[in-house]
Amino acid sequence: MSLGDLLEDPFGPYPDFQILDPEWPRKGGPKIRPILRAVHMKCGGDYIGLDDTEFLKSPPSTSRIVKQGVQVFGELSIDKLSWLSPAGREWLQCDLRKRDDDLRTAGKPSRLTLEAIYGDGVNSGSKISVWLKFDMNLTAAYMTLNDDPKALVLQAQDRHRSFHIQNLDPKTYELSRNFLERYRLRRLIHELIDGSDTPIQDRNIDWLVNQYLAQVRPMDKYFRIIYRPLDGKGADPKKGDMKLKQPRHLRRIHKAEIRGIFARQAEWILADQITSSSPNAKYLGISQWVQFVKQVKAARQEAWAQGSRWGMPWNEDGSTRSDIGGGIDLTRFGGTREEWDHCLQLALGNPIPWTHRRAIQNNAPKPTSPAVPPTRVAKKVLPPPQVQQQERPNPPHQRVVSVDYLYDDSFSEASTPPATDSESEADLQHDKQLTQMPWYCGLPPALEPTQHVWRCPGCSDYEIDLLQPAEDELEDIPEAHAELLRTKAWAKVTDPDVVAAFGYLVNNHYAGHMKGLGMQLATDNNKVN
Repeated sequence: MSLGDLLEDPFGPYPDFQILDPEWPRKGGPKIRPILRAVHMKCGGDYIGLDDTEFLKSPPSTSRIVKQGVQVFGELSIDKLSWLSPAGREWLQCDLRKRDDDLRTAGKPSRLTLEAIYGDGVNSGSKISVWLKFDMNLTAAYMTLNDDPKALVLQAQDRHRSFHIQNLDPKTYELSRNFLERYRLRRLIHELIDGSDTPIQDRNIDWLVNQYLAQVRPMDKYFRIIYRPLDGKGADPKKGDMKLKQPRHLRRIHKAEIRGIFARQAEWILADQITSSSPNAKYLGISQWVQFVKQVKAARQEAWAQGSRWGMPWNEDGSTRSDIGGGIDLTRFGGTREEWDHCLQLALGNPIPWTHRRAIQNNAPKPTSPAVPPTRVAKKVLPPPQVQQQERPNPPHQRVVSVDYLYDDSFSEASTPPATDSESEADLQHDKQLTQMPWYCGLPPALEPTQHVWRCPGCSDYEIDLLQPAEDELEDIPEAHAELLRTKAWAKVTDPDVVAAFGYLVNNHYAGHMKGLGMQLATDNNKVN
């Protein structure tokens, strides 16, 4: 029998508060979350999923999770023996020797130790996996954490230790499909909002479908579905690893299919926006989304009568739906009917948050002063564009160095007649070049205070993610700004240094578009070379 056979199956299960060192992960140190695999959940001895444990408001008192609680089980790889409590080390070593004795046919009792398994800590040997179990506390977090925006995280009652969930047991996954899809759609909606400047009152289901086809669908051509790292260690792919060099041939997607995906979670998307009175909670036009929810209810029943599951949430069908009939019932997400009706009335009575109303007022036409003829400038490489920051101006005490946009006004036509015929011909050639300039180079790149992703309006497969900037692009901007983005040592995207770094990245990307047209981003006697 080999050591690999001995350690193939996890040991346990062990309660987290007994086997793990109470000081691990150490508070105040680097943010570490133990990673659990093959996670499954039980309530009263029966399987349960995140669909039945997660609520937007308080769950009803009759809910089984209120009466019995939820236990989580997951496989944890013990990378270091220091993760274990003294009692945990004794238990694990005892179980290790017992398994060693059971797998051997004869001989003396096992004297195998954990230290022998793990080595000297430098040239470490094997690792042991255990089944960990803990009582679930609070709610699950999925795609909502700033320090790990793509993670699924569950929290234990003991010491509020949080765990990163790498994957779910098939049964638990099947019972969690609605929860996972809801937050994926929520993230998608915010990404679509980041890639456009549409006012909130105009964001409806048709807008979502069209934006998906315009922003996301073209990027699918270059998305690598299957990824296997060269080192074979299964590490998370870096930015660029998931991009194909040659585009794939995509199957045709009908708008009804996209609408059906949003329809599956239409009520939750509505409830997610109205459960809080915060002005930042709303991200779609509430009145139009209410109409969509009503349309979905009727369409589901019509489709079910014809043998189709269009718009039906996972694990539900037309015979088990509890909201058949008039009105919108959101009590499946917690709370009472009266609470939800009150939230909905408040949202309908105030459809546009005050932050958006202020932005609309700020963008209203204002009196303009007479145009000033542009002045000629010496040849120079253009600095990064000044980003149009919507909704929230910079604090007055912050000094932001004024920078020019890529579409510098010095490119405009001269206000005085040329001195010679040769200069006139050159200006005509210059004007011809200006007509070839991409339209989007004449607009400031918009970056809202809540936005960290910018998509180029001129190409469908390029984006700048300030949280995960591409290293090869950082090498082409000033080192101080590159290091700022690498280390994420900034608080908000409206910080002047972040704005400047973003401007450099946009300028360099636009330079590529201009180069393809035979233009160079430098001015020489007011002409583009």
